[in-house]
Amino acid sequence: MNYLLQLKAFYDQLEISPLNSSEIALWHALMSINNKSAWSDTFTVASSVLCQKAGLKSRNFFKTRNALQQAGYIEWSQRKGNQAAEYHLNVLYEPLHANSARSSSHNSADSSSYSSARSSSPLNKHKQNKTNDKKTKRTYAENSDEYKLASYLVARIRTNNAEFKTPNLQNWSNDIRLMIERDGHTAKQIRNMIDWCQADDFWFANILSAKKLRSKYETMRAQALRDTRPKQKKSNIQPIETQQSTFDDAIYNAYLNNDEDVEAVIKQYSLDGIELSAERIGVIVDDRARKQHRA
Repeated sequence: MNYLLQLKAFYDQLEISPLNSSEIALWHALMSINNKSAWSDTFTVASSVLCQKAGLKSRNFFKTRNALQQAGYIEWSQRKGNQAAEYHLNVLYEPLHANSARSSSHNSADSSSYSSARSSSPLNKHKQNKTNDKKTKRTYAENSDEYKLASYLVARIRTNNAEFKTPNLQNWSNDIRLMIERDGHTAKQIRNMIDWCQADDFWFANILSAKKLRSKYETMRAQALRDTRPKQKKSNIQPIETQQSTFDDAIYNAYLNNDEDVEAVIKQYSLDGIELSAERIGVIVDDRARKQHRA
């Protein structure tokens, strides 16, 4: 990733879709950490570290993180237990293409020195690169399958979150095209997967872009196939799950009683010898929010 181009593209995009100060601070914190990890495609970091770097209170962190994902700046997913969440920073700038005009001038034996110098000048290379970018960037009509599916994904996401911001549908359409052309999925299969993931208690909060839909498609497909298999009759006794649910309810109530202050909940339970992490509390809060929304 080109750090300078990413920063420039970020502030250019802010002029169209503004973010609040907390969202901007969290994005910069993630950029800093990703830079230290040598621009890994995905990286993990504890929410407490991000709160410290971005100057955020724990109570505002989860809302701020979800807002960045909805706006298309980042992708994140939960991991099992108390493990830190996994993050991916979306590239906001268009990739630069090689200047073919310059290479062709070297291959032409009888080109003049004037035209050769002119074609290799920085100004002309910049113009040629912009021309190449325009040629390679696709535009999708509103009646195309790709655009229709991208719009349908937005509509289904909004059934769970009415405040979901309108993304760049051209970029989403391009991700849908890749799913069709490269991954071999039909438009009907993609539409069915959109319906399935937005009805699932876990995936509806994680699939918030066409790019994430593509990257997690096979994982969700395997789960969907597993869910359709005949299930064995389960025992009515579920002591472990019941105890876990009761414990999670107690943590959530403590979160509400402490005015949604995560640090206060951690301190309260530490007095009883119970170690909690901000990530674990965040998972419980998100789970309760989904259940309340479903109700």
